[in-house]
Amino acid sequence: MKWKLFKWLFKKEFAMYNNTIVRNMQECEKKISEMKAEIEIGKKQYDLVHRIFYLFPDAKIVGVEINKNKEELMVVERMDESALTIYLFGRSYQGITHLPRIMATIKK
Repeated sequence: MKWKLFKWLFKKEFAMYNNTIVRNMQECEKKISEMKAEIEIGKKQYDLVHRIFYLFPDAKIVGVEINKNKEELMVVERMDESALTIYLFGRSYQGITHLPRIMATIKK
């Protein structure tokens, strides 16, 4: 009974506070989803570095570039006995064999 009387007397204030709470919850959920997206991007970048050194333990990351699709790419060089090979690693630059699709080899 008291609750119904309270809601009836303070209907506007109750609705205003309820709307404020709902709006704050939506803002918090939006911030959380943005943070999760940033964490996912960081995890993918870490997985990319892990894959580079898993495939080529003796490789060196020479540089990091951004392509026109706003994807971060890593330029990697690897020195063999007979050649210097340059790889371009990125999340979408992966072939069937998990090697990057863009490679260049310089023979000695």
